[in-house]
Amino acid sequence: MTVGYRNPFLAASENPIAHGRCDQQDCTERAGAIPDGAVELADDERQFTWLGPGHFGGLVSGPYPDGKRTIWSNGRERLAKLDYETLEVLATLDLPGPEPSTMADWEAGVAGLDDLEGDEAVLHAVDLATRFLTGLDG
Repeated sequence: MTVGYRNPFLAASENPIAHGRCDQQDCTERAGAIPDGAVELADDERQFTWLGPGHFGGLVSGPYPDGKRTIWSNGRERLAKLDYETLEVLATLDLPGPEPSTMADWEAGVAGLDDLEGDEAVLHAVDLATRFLTGLDG
């Protein structure tokens, strides 16, 4: 697959900007997951780092002189820079505004999504969206 013109000033990365094309489609030249022969990872095999609400699009840097890369992620409450291989948080910058949420807030939010059903689950999701995602588009 060819995605068209590539801006030579972008990072040498598979995902250097939020939208790969002017029509705001995220695209890549790599094929997606193939169901046949897919391996389901166990919980201890997954890489995950809590960053806070609204981290929708991590941008991958080009290689630094030492060959390493970073992930830059912008969320509702903070910007974060992570190690590409380990997801270790290398730096954060809290954005101005209300007091940032806490790990306890995030865990309670996820638990509600997992444990509630029906209208309760919908109302919980709406509460999370209005609390954490309002204003993400600037």
